[in-house]
Amino acid sequence: MNFTNVCPDCFKESMYNGVCSLCSYQTESRSERALPLFHTVGERYIIGRILGIGGFGITYKAFDIYNNAVCAIKEYAPINISVRLPGQVNIDPSDEIRRKYFEHGRERFLEEAAFLKYLSAIKEIVNITDYFNENNTSYFVMEFLEGENLKSLYRSYRKKGEMIPYEFCCRIIIQVGRALEKIHNQNKIFHRDISPENIFITTSGDIKLIDFGNAKHCTQEESQNISVVLKPGFAPPEQYSTTGVQGAWTDVYSLACSFYLIVSGEAIPPAPDRLQGVGYRPLYQINPLVTQEISDIVDIALKLNYTERLQNVSMLINLLDDYVRRSDTGFHQPVSQGEYDKLEPQLAYSAPKLDISFNIYTATMPYIRVVQGDQEGNIWYLPCDVELMLGRSHTKCNIVLSEYSQISNCHCTVTYSTEHNGFLLKDVSSNGTFVNGARLEKDIYYLIQPGSKVALSWDTCILEIGVDYNGN
Repeated sequence: MNFTNVCPDCFKESMYNGVCSLCSYQTESRSERALPLFHTVGERYIIGRILGIGGFGITYKAFDIYNNAVCAIKEYAPINISVRLPGQVNIDPSDEIRRKYFEHGRERFLEEAAFLKYLSAIKEIVNITDYFNENNTSYFVMEFLEGENLKSLYRSYRKKGEMIPYEFCCRIIIQVGRALEKIHNQNKIFHRDISPENIFITTSGDIKLIDFGNAKHCTQEESQNISVVLKPGFAPPEQYSTTGVQGAWTDVYSLACSFYLIVSGEAIPPAPDRLQGVGYRPLYQINPLVTQEISDIVDIALKLNYTERLQNVSMLINLLDDYVRRSDTGFHQPVSQGEYDKLEPQLAYSAPKLDISFNIYTATMPYIRVVQGDQEGNIWYLPCDVELMLGRSHTKCNIVLSEYSQISNCHCTVTYSTEHNGFLLKDVSSNGTFVNGARLEKDIYYLIQPGSKVALSWDTCILEIGVDYNGN
């Protein structure tokens, strides 16, 4: 077959002058580790562009001649212990010393493929359709997924000065966690490479867990004396040692790191740095939508000592699931009734959940600062157009402002309204909420201008609500 004008992405004869006229793919450089473009494997799969290169293999987009369909193929090509010489298609161990590790890994690679094919009933795990040996290595064939991984989605939001909507973050982690529960419990398989890069979101909104690398497919006993391949910032301390004790708790740490990043915009420091004393901020101090309870569970999931860490993902995902179910009635957008000093609460309506972004990077940065009270000096930057609960309860409030009993468990709500360029405030307390000295009527929305002073229970806690423009 003549591949002169065939596009390695859509496999149509539409490639001219390095650009596909149908899918807009442009010719790109190719790794020397990879198979040649349009090479055939398994007597039916034509190799196309490279989708990704990891520590244990190379993933290609491919075309299945028999089914006349696009697919993805993973090739076992472990870094550091194998080589592909220029002009060759075979994969060989780097030397005889590493041959036993190469062969052992190859066996595990095929076991992984067989098991993942068996797990096709779990919708969050990529579907495996075929696997075989060739070129002195092994391959498995997967469904091709249209969409992007969580790392790419996160970066696209950051470029817009936003964060992924918090509730959507929760839903992603819940689905990945449920899949991990099944593979941990059924066959003692531990992914060992959980990160936003390996969480895939399809164009139809499905969540898929990808890249079950060979050496990461092991029981607790087999996790000893394995090669150290990891992602700094997502791997726990035990992965930095060839003799580290690994298990479900290893994936717990990585899942918590992934959740922390996409919710806060900050990365957990690499485990070696944390062992030297480098810390991180609790989630509830960064994103006011994160409850104290969820923040505390994430802290336990991030314990450096695996014996002190959450031993499975259940507690974390159950808390997130409970939050998502309660949030169905928990958030409201401001009413659009013009510039009123007093707004009737029954006019508020529920906002579409996935349209709410935690926006701390744009030019408009609404905030709450404690100017008097037991948390004096603390500041929280707020998402726009999201109603937040303020008060004393660590489980019911988005922002916990005081430990004093004069502050109600749920004291007041606050929303920064982009439509009104001001704050909507509603008192729900026993001891009152005061703005510039005047007490608000209970259960009524008031439009408050930036720069105002808000007092809870007269002077127990005094806040300044305002807006930073361009970070000033």
